[in-house]
This record gives sequence, structure tokens and C-alpha cells, in this order.
Amino acid sequence: MSDALYGDQTPQAKAKAPSLLEQIEGVFTAPRALFDRLNKTPSWVPALLLAVALGLIVVIAWGLKVDADAMMRPGLERNPQMTADQIDTAVQMGSKFILPFGILGVLFGIPIFTLIAGLINWGLGRGMTEPGANPPSFLHGLSSAVVPSLVRLPDTLIVIAVCLLKPVGGLKPDQVAPTSLGYFIHTASPKLQALLYALNPFTIASLVMLYFAMRHTVKAKTSGAAIAVGIVVLIILLGVVFAK
Repeated sequence: MSDALYGDQTPQAKAKAPSLLEQIEGVFTAPRALFDRLNKTPSWVPALLLAVALGLIVVIAWGLKVDADAMMRPGLERNPQMTADQIDTAVQMGSKFILPFGILGVLFGIPIFTLIAGLINWGLGRGMTEPGANPPSFLHGLSSAVVPSLVRLPDTLIVIAVCLLKPVGGLKPDQVAPTSLGYFIHTASPKLQALLYALNPFTIASLVMLYFAMRHTVKAKTSGAAIAVGIVVLIILLGVVFAK
């Protein structure tokens, strides 16, 4: 009788957020299912901590081996206002700060970028929510900002391996691995060369994952997801435009 009156009183198990390993597997094997699950149980801290940890490894492994003179001098020499002595001084000073500035950039830059991206994605989701879906929380925005980057894990591991096993010369971290057109094609134009380095399949994959995250985790309309992807593409293109 009591079951008929009150129904099943058994407590429902709370949905569990996907673990970091499940997130890594999901972005490669079942992204839609992963981001649907993140809509129910947002998770962003493990992916952020992994990004920071790998970023530190990359910066340290690269910073201890990079040839600061080979990296900095060509760009400085293209500035007609700098004398040879000024260039030498700039290279000497720069070589001392590459590693500490790189570490600080990872420790503060990645979390700050994640928070800003999460805020933007959250705002797009709130303003362009898919009809019939619940408006996203800020946690949904953070999840959509960091989890898609997990698809770049193989690229990051390749960069670490190259930095540990081979000389890197004057190349920057995003230039040492054979995962972009810029690694195989070299031009005299700094802007065209930067564009070739940006044409990395893992970068493209991360943009696709961002679109999935906006659609299925944030529950944004197609236009909102497209804007989120467009913002990231614009940032990449600005890097190309200002390459020296």
C-alpha cells in the first residue's frame, strides 16, 4: 500500500562527472556522448590541471634547450631602429628570462585564459540557448573551455618527446613537432610561416571539439557555437597577422 501511495522512495544515485581518463577517451571516441554527459555533470578542474602540468613540462624541456640567439635575433634584425649592440643586449637579456617567464605564463596564463574563455562561452550559451534546453551555468562554460583541448594531448606529448630527444635550435614549442605544415614548408615571409604552423590537425580537431562542447555541454544554438569557434580562429589569425 505504501509503495502505491508514495511511489519508490529509493534515493536516486547522483550522476557522476566523467573522470579525466574518460574525458580523454571521449574526445577521441565519442565526443557527443562525452559533452552530453558534461551537460549533466560539468567537470573542468582535472583537464585544467593536466593542461598546466603538461605546459610546465613543455616550457621547461624546451626552455633548457632553446637557442635564444637563433630564436630572437632574426626578428630583432628586421627592426631598422635597433643597432647591433642593442640587438646583442636584447638577446642576452631575453635568454635569461625565457624560462622563468615561460613558467609564469603557464601557471597564470592557462588558468586566466580558461576563465575568460569559460565566461565567453557561458555568455554565448545564456544568450543563445537551444530552444527547450536549460540555460547553462558558468561551470558548463568552463567545461567547454578546457575539455576540448584534451584532443591536443598527442601533439603535446610529441612536442615533449622532441624537446627531450632532439636539439630544438631557435624553434618555438609549437614549431618543433612534425604536426603542422610549417614544419615541412619554410618561407621567407614570417606571416605566411606563422599561418603554416597554425595549420595543425590537432588545432583543427580542438576547434571541432569546441563546437561539440558548445552544442552539447553549453546547449548553445548553432550560431552561438559558431561564434565561439570564430573567436578562437580570430585569435589564431591575429597571431599570424602580427608575426615578425
